Amino acid sequence: MIIPINVPNIDKEEIREVTSVLLEKTLTSSSFEGGKRVQQFEHLLSKFVKSKFAVAVNSGTSALQASLYALDIKSGDEVLVPSFTFVATANSVKAVGAKPVFVDILRENYTMDPDDLRKKITKRTKAIIPVHLYGHVAYMEEIIELAKKNNLKIIEDASQSLGSKFKGKHSGTFSHLGCFSFYGAKVTTSGEGGAIVTDDKNLCEKLKQIRNHGQSKNNLITRLGLNLRLSEINAAVAKIQMKKLSLFLSEKGTQKFLPSFYKIMMLFYQNNAKMKHLTGICTLLLIKIGIK
Repeated sequence: MIIPINVPNIDKEEIREVTSVLLEKTLTSSSFEGGKRVQQFEHLLSKFVKSKFAVAVNSGTSALQASLYALDIKSGDEVLVPSFTFVATANSVKAVGAKPVFVDILRENYTMDPDDLRKKITKRTKAIIPVHLYGHVAYMEEIIELAKKNNLKIIEDASQSLGSKFKGKHSGTFSHLGCFSFYGAKVTTSGEGGAIVTDDKNLCEKLKQIRNHGQSKNNLITRLGLNLRLSEINAAVAKIQMKKLSLFLSEKGTQKFLPSFYKIMMLFYQNNAKMKHLTGICTLLLIKIGIK
């Protein structure tokens, strides 16, 4: 029996919107601002998390990489990342030529340990990427304090935490840049997709260039860029999904007991030899009820 990791919540609205894109034959756009549905998706995301700007890209990994480029992270720089996260966090750092330095996590919520973070800061450290893993918001107050003290930039990896809040503030909005993923296993999906949120207009402009081969508004190439654009087809799905996000989250009220549930399942797995062939069952169960 094959158990799917995740079944996206897709219905007639998403199908209708994608069909409209196909009928209009506007599958993508290379304009500086992006296509119509890309812009609509960005507006819905920024409104939801209460950020000034949102820039859509084609994956959560692209969001991280573009953010590092926007902060001018380069070869010889060090970026602090948690030791327990999806590989994309470290891969994005390597992709821009910098060195990922791993920081231990705390057992209570699997996010970056501020005490170990303090020990790992060196003269080469330029940025910190805290990950809000499994919907748990990292200890941002302590991390922000360390970043300010050492003049470091922060990029939040909020790929698994859209909708999570700490003291009424959304994950991804505590720092310079927040990165989200809309991969098929996320609460809200576009199949493949990602986005960066920020309150900094200059960073927003940089990100729009970086996602589109470095082209400025007047089509001049003025900086390094890649093709990280989100297609109108993916944006069509993302747009409808964003409209449903509050409903998705309200239906997943079981999230309140997930930290305890996850720990119980981990203990069960670790102490039951017959479960050893079911590596990742805890993650699978979390996914099925909407966390990862």
